[in-house]
Amino acid sequence: MKGAGTVLWLLLLESSVCLATSHKKHKGTSHDDIHGGVKMGVKSEACDLGKDPKHVDWNYGDPYDFHCFAFERNVIPPPNKEKPIITQVCEKKLHKPTHKCMSEKITYKDNPPLSGAHRPIWPKYGEYLYVPPQRWVHSLEHGAVVFLYHPCADDEEVKKLKGLVRSCLRRHIITPYRRLPKSQPLALLTYGCKLSMNYADVEKAKHFIKSHALKSPERGVYSDGEFTEGLLTPATTVTDKHDRELCPE
Repeated sequence: MKGAGTVLWLLLLESSVCLATSHKKHKGTSHDDIHGGVKMGVKSEACDLGKDPKHVDWNYGDPYDFHCFAFERNVIPPPNKEKPIITQVCEKKLHKPTHKCMSEKITYKDNPPLSGAHRPIWPKYGEYLYVPPQRWVHSLEHGAVVFLYHPCADDEEVKKLKGLVRSCLRRHIITPYRRLPKSQPLALLTYGCKLSMNYADVEKAKHFIKSHALKSPERGVYSDGEFTEGLLTPATTVTDKHDRELCPE
């Protein structure tokens, strides 16, 4: 019996060593560590409640980011299908997807950003009066399509792309974005990629969505976020909650 007890003790010891080694091996490479140690989607007064009362990312009382003022009505050239200006860019090197609390300001070198730091609480999918990039960059990481348009872009062109995006997938964000170039006031974004247009080329836009949407590190996260400030129209299911089929006919 003494020998059997010794063997059992050795087996337990070996098991403990294996568990400790496994924990040590994977320590520092967890999902949270990839994001700077801040957990995704967890509301916290110390970090992010899914609101911006101190106007860190955007001042909700300022219409500049979403309104086209009378004096600038003609700043955007009329859409010209005869002279298309359509470009597609995909980043070769993506920025680290760090989660940053509201106590830290987030700025981007790229315009618009296609990856990088963002807030832990991502937006509920749908159309917004305005949603800052610090929120929708997180949506891109989840495989979403973000449709940006200059506030002074042609209403009919904007309407065409809004309809397309809504019919292609539930995981979408629609928001004005003043920093788009006036020569290309329409843009579709996915994680790491951008399609810029001077008019709504629906076929090219659809091809872009089908080629690049849901190709992201966290595409398995399909749930809505809890940021809803400025939400106008929540997204609806197109095929299923996973968006298994993009742009169904």
